[in-house]
Amino acid sequence: MTTHAEAQANIEAELQKKGWSIAPNAMEPLQMVDFGKLVAIHDHEKHFLEKVFMSTLLGLGEVRASTGSGQVEISNGDIETALRMLGVAAVQQPESTVSGISKTIIRDACGFC
Repeated sequence: MTTHAEAQANIEAELQKKGWSIAPNAMEPLQMVDFGKLVAIHDHEKHFLEKVFMSTLLGLGEVRASTGSGQVEISNGDIETALRMLGVAAVQQPESTVSGISKTIIRDACGFC
């Protein structure tokens, strides 16, 4: 993901595949991410970050769905939580997964990370 619009489109597509709805303000936390800075990180690191983010977001929805509380709606709180977890996961990775330089870039690029 290299822009806010691209990130939003990718996230929405994944959520729609699951049949989940998206709250009108759900994508607002993505505005706290400077995607331009993230262009400097390696492709394998981007792939890791995208997988962690989507796994967290999908996990939140799946847990809610499993409680039988009706249709899942992804909120801005869910997006923010996934971003926060992304920051935690990135920092804890070995250098081979996310380099120290990339960890700094991620921290600087994401208001929640």
